[in-house]
Amino acid sequence: MKKKGLHLFLVAGLALVGMSAISNNYASADGQYSIDYHNEYRFWNPDDRTYSAQKWTDSYYYMDCTSMSGIENFTAYAMANGFDVADGHYYTIKKGSNLGLYNLATERQGKGTSAWINAQKYGNGSAYGSWQPDR
Repeated sequence: MKKKGLHLFLVAGLALVGMSAISNNYASADGQYSIDYHNEYRFWNPDDRTYSAQKWTDSYYYMDCTSMSGIENFTAYAMANGFDVADGHYYTIKKGSNLGLYNLATERQGKGTSAWINAQKYGNGSAYGSWQPDR
């Protein structure tokens, strides 16, 4: 009996983990998808980044900031495969922003490259939102 209960517990736990992963990354009918982010900034550790996603087109990255706590803005720029692909384009992101971030990810790293957004703020606070590698 204990073995059956343990198996049921493990299956239920794995199902919950799978559902939470699906809820954080959601796709639309045309294959575009959004990735949620929660960035934390500190005076002594000002850097954070979004989760990675594959980038297939030469479109902008889009970053949406839905809320902030303790800060009024942060700086964001495009990355791919560990390289700065922003070509000098850095953006100030504020609450309510929905900005297209210029990037040369597919041009420099190829289609299907691992893309993300680096963010920086010398302050104590956090930011929440989502981003899209292709739109």
